[in-house]
Amino acid sequence: IHFNPFTGFVLSGVTVFEQESRDAFATVDRIRIHVLYWPLFRQQKLVLSSVELKGVSANIVHYGADIWNFSDILEYRAKLPKRNKMLKVYLSKLILSDGYIKLTELEDGFQFSETFKPMDAAVTLSFSKGVTFGASTSFAGGKSWLEVTGNYQPLAKQLTANVKSTNLAVKRYLH
Repeated sequence: IHFNPFTGFVLSGVTVFEQESRDAFATVDRIRIHVLYWPLFRQQKLVLSSVELKGVSANIVHYGADIWNFSDILEYRAKLPKRNKMLKVYLSKLILSDGYIKLTELEDGFQFSETFKPMDAAVTLSFSKGVTFGASTSFAGGKSWLEVTGNYQPLAKQLTANVKSTNLAVKRYLH
């Protein structure tokens, strides 16, 4: 972990392992977190002006009926006691670059595996502009490509999205 009061925190070589396994669930080459200090001291609010994740890889496995290889994390979080005086955390921007996700479906009667690489995404959160997002990835061995951009206005419950794709074999993913 490296810290500079002007550029924030940098964590390198982060790995999250599967429960009771040597297999990695997720890895991140570098995480850079930019913090705004004034709200922390004045209002006990932690404002992350940006979180940048570079070189993220994740291995996601669906076994069926709401059972995933990360279900243990969700169960653990649900068991945590509720706290009234928790520090409030706000995020303005999330950036993902050079990502990699391997998705494996092992549900009975429908099994496949797909790798999404490279995966890049950016999400910006603003009270006035809502949630602006964009993501792109390649898959099917580099033969297919997908890009999604858009905006979500939470107060109006309005979503606008633009989806572009090449060589998308939709039938393969439906069951």
